[in-house]
Amino acid sequence: MSGQTNTTQGNQIARALAERRLIVVCGSGGVGKTTTSAALACAAAQQGRKVLVLTIDPARRLASALGLSELDNEPRKVSSSLFRAQGLVMKGKGELWAMMLDTKRTFDDVIRRYAPRPELAEQILGNLIYQQVSDALAGTQEYMAMEQLYELTRDDKYDLIVVDTPPTQHALDFLDAPERMMNVLDSGVVKLVWGGARKVGKSYLSWLRRSTKVVASLFERITGGELFGDMAEFFQAFDELYAGIRDRSNEVKQMLKSDQTLFFLVTSPAPSSMQESQYFLGKIAGYGVTLGGIIVNRVHRLTDGTVPVEGALPEAKLIIDCLVKTQDSMVKDLRLKTLIDELLAAWQSYAAMASHDQHQIERLTAGHSAQVMQVPYFDSDIHDLQGLNRLGGYLLTPKSYG
Repeated sequence: MSGQTNTTQGNQIARALAERRLIVVCGSGGVGKTTTSAALACAAAQQGRKVLVLTIDPARRLASALGLSELDNEPRKVSSSLFRAQGLVMKGKGELWAMMLDTKRTFDDVIRRYAPRPELAEQILGNLIYQQVSDALAGTQEYMAMEQLYELTRDDKYDLIVVDTPPTQHALDFLDAPERMMNVLDSGVVKLVWGGARKVGKSYLSWLRRSTKVVASLFERITGGELFGDMAEFFQAFDELYAGIRDRSNEVKQMLKSDQTLFFLVTSPAPSSMQESQYFLGKIAGYGVTLGGIIVNRVHRLTDGTVPVEGALPEAKLIIDCLVKTQDSMVKDLRLKTLIDELLAAWQSYAAMASHDQHQIERLTAGHSAQVMQVPYFDSDIHDLQGLNRLGGYLLTPKSYG
């Protein structure tokens, strides 16, 4: 791969923002996934679409960049006047909305939604075990993100929803979440132990307490003696919700596989991120979802977008050498020589990083047809709509770095 991003590649994102209903942004933590999601949502809104970005990132930095005091589980509109104040144009009926997933609140809503009776919902919500594990079960955050976006796509309020997936170790955790959640609730151990409690009630529970006397004694001192009863009650009550959650899980997976949904993988040239991306690319086809492309953030390049040839001298160094040779006074100035040496060392270091990044990207794309969009390394963090617009520019209108 030459490292040059052409117009066709850029149009893949442009088409997605104009035509798709759901864009899912995946990637491991620390690669700029949240900022990229916000930039994509911002770009789509400027093109005239009503867009919601659903983020999992609790950092206040994103809220500040969008001109919001905070983000929570309720969609908040970004004022169009903020766009105008920063010299950005919002076409037509474009709107930008943002919200942050509240895992516990979303789980509570799921309980209320699936409970066949209001009193059963309140029973579960008030259960000690539920209160302790509702945001700690394997895959809970990822699954609740899916639940939230499913609810958001049930009506036509938004033209496009951009989902910033949770910062998990593996980008595929988001796609695995429904199955992992079901595996926890459908655990053979759970059914074996607590299934007996459901069938025979207090007599079984009393036997369980006697047979685990030491463990029970420890937990009873901590929980006031209610631990085992709470666990039995929790799983018994959850049985009545299980079928609904299982059905929704299947519906969510089908939605992610539909032609209205497109996935983008965000990564960086760091070896650990590239290794995770290689794993993602090797597995993604098995999930039946559509990968729109790969966005590589923080790529070291020269200002013209090229990678320096190993051993080549920078243009600035050639100019300085010319000046040194023509000015006798400069030749004798040791401070100038020190400055030149430091500048050359810095340039060579940067050139080495650029070469490394290019090598990593070539390894990632070898044997894969996924399009790659490269975003240069910014010298400062993105903290406002102008910054998001600048990032969106690299994604939507490929151009020389500068």
